[in-house]
Amino acid sequence: MTSLDFPPEPLPVKWDTCGVARVSDTRVSLQVVLGAYIYRSRKPEQIAEDFLLPLGDVYLVIGYYLRHKERFDIYMEDCRRRDEATRLELEAQGFTPTDWQERLRARAKSRTRD
Repeated sequence: MTSLDFPPEPLPVKWDTCGVARVSDTRVSLQVVLGAYIYRSRKPEQIAEDFLLPLGDVYLVIGYYLRHKERFDIYMEDCRRRDEATRLELEAQGFTPTDWQERLRARAKSRTRD
């Protein structure tokens, strides 16, 4: 009988220059992946498909979350507070969600012309 020697798998998360955790060398944030799992009850396979992430990386992130739930809950609350502060700041400057949607549509339209 042989024994298997498995090296530990690192968490597939990197911090970008803005302090946001990104999964699998993509622009998909840890907050989005965990939000899909926690709040939208998406299965790992669905999350991997939705965001074009490696399935193994999604399982690693969720497994790590389940083992360290308290720390992740603090992280998710910090993200929620940061997002809310950003939203309020943008609204104070006169931006609305409709403005952003129009900008994104215009950007997407200009890319399809190129």
